[in-house]
Amino acid sequence: MRRRNLGLFRLLAGALAVAALGALAWHAVHTPGRGLPSYLSYLTIQSNLLGAVVLVGGGITALTGRRAMSDHLRGAAVLYLALVGAGYWLLLRNEPLSIPWANLVVHGVIPAAAVVDWLADPPRDRLTARKAARWLIFPLGYLCYTFVRGAIVHWYPYSVISPLVHDVPTVVATIAGAAVALPILASIVVWAGNARRGTAAERPMTG
Repeated sequence: MRRRNLGLFRLLAGALAVAALGALAWHAVHTPGRGLPSYLSYLTIQSNLLGAVVLVGGGITALTGRRAMSDHLRGAAVLYLALVGAGYWLLLRNEPLSIPWANLVVHGVIPAAAVVDWLADPPRDRLTARKAARWLIFPLGYLCYTFVRGAIVHWYPYSVISPLVHDVPTVVATIAGAAVALPILASIVVWAGNARRGTAAERPMTG
């Protein structure tokens, strides 16, 4: 029963993520000056795409009993979505919203669902900081992509890191703060997963 409930929870959350992402994509395509390249340039969108894959895939494996999804992939999704959620509510909540319900889903509901899923079904094997450090490669690559593309098209997905909105010292300070916060957040994800794994009396065979 627990496995079935977990599978249904994941599928429901994944379907909600897909609906929100679809609505935001439609809006981006039909908004002058935007389009899919800009839509896909948001860390929020990329993280939620990964989250949708992990949730739907995990839901299917939970309901069918197939081989579990990689805990490291799940952990990476939790980290990126937690970063997106924290960054939005701490720094970007006053930004203009295109579709309020969809923005609430990708910045609040899905990050929360990923964290709940991580705690409800902790990793099967103990995570190590060394392996979790690989999770940081993607945010670093994203940052490089954002500034290279931004310099070319003169547009940045987030105003807090845009040199067109803020002076260079402010942008550097924001990035430095994120660089400090990200490993800490990754450590929390690892610690929480290992702690829950150690206290779980029975583990369902889920993804």
